[in-house]
Amino acid sequence: MRVKVGFVNLLATFLNLVLTAFILLFMGYHLIVTGTVLIGGFTVTITASWKLKWLLYDIQSKFVEMNKDSLYADKVRKFLETEPKIKGGDQILDTFESLEFKNVRGLYGAGQFNGTSGYEEAGAQGLVAGINASLKILGREPMILPRSSSYIGTLIDDLVTKGTNEPYRMMTSRSEYRLLLRQDNSDLRLTPIGREVGLVGDAQWAHFEKRRSQINDEKNRLARVIIYPSDEVNKILEEAGTTKITAPISLAELIKRPQLSLEMFENLDTGRPNLPKSVVFTAQTDIKYDGYVKKQLSEVAKAEKMEARPLDPSLDYSEIKGLRIEAIQKLNKVKPLTLGQASRISGVSPADISVLMIYLSNK
Repeated sequence: MRVKVGFVNLLATFLNLVLTAFILLFMGYHLIVTGTVLIGGFTVTITASWKLKWLLYDIQSKFVEMNKDSLYADKVRKFLETEPKIKGGDQILDTFESLEFKNVRGLYGAGQFNGTSGYEEAGAQGLVAGINASLKILGREPMILPRSSSYIGTLIDDLVTKGTNEPYRMMTSRSEYRLLLRQDNSDLRLTPIGREVGLVGDAQWAHFEKRRSQINDEKNRLARVIIYPSDEVNKILEEAGTTKITAPISLAELIKRPQLSLEMFENLDTGRPNLPKSVVFTAQTDIKYDGYVKKQLSEVAKAEKMEARPLDPSLDYSEIKGLRIEAIQKLNKVKPLTLGQASRISGVSPADISVLMIYLSNK
């Protein structure tokens, strides 16, 4: 059958041919072990017919032959760049929080395909999709990361619950639990989950348990260390720009002041153990922000109660009396798995959630 090529494709191909003549190529080792070289800036994006694609392959081959450094090279692969179809917008709502498609079970998506932009976002989704694909093969429950556990959990929940009409980038401002999602405590939050799904070996787990124990022990120790009023202590406080003390106070309570740090009391804290800097930093940060952290943890506890109320994925929300039309449409589109997820859907109001809670309590 004769291949038909439209005018736009012909024009695109012509421009590709012209621009290719002025392309700057970068040679670099792609796989050192096999000796394969990747030529940067050499791929072309084209939507024309296969006949014209093969024409571009021939041009690429001519360029390789023209390069004196590749005179004896064997061309092992041709280069073609494709423009992926993005599954953003409302389409991403057809995906579970495990990143498995609702309509095509066993198929998982990640990265640009899900409407995100950026290497980190793609890598995070790829990790979760890969883990859950493996768990599905093993017949195990999927790994679902709550919003309070990580920025990965926030990213995925935003995508599958709210959708996105533009390339999604993960920013700290998207999370309501930013005090809990610190860089220094990422291992404390995620290593137990990694252990549960089989990604953390015995050696790494032993190292983690040691670090976690050291952090807890140091926090408890600092609560027991008492600092008494003295000229030396008050001089430190005065130089730091904070109020002097007139009564004994624990070191843990004292360093909650924003002007103070553990390093300032090194000479007074004679029983201080020799700990890694990362352990001391995490222990001190936990203490300094203890009040705010406790407040966020109480919010997490409330959210977890909502997350513990499951919703049937096959539920037809049009049969529930009291829900607004917009809420019915959004709920039937997303098919949330929990009451908590339903509460985060754009267009579902607190009043709608109350109706759902009454519906669940009457079941």
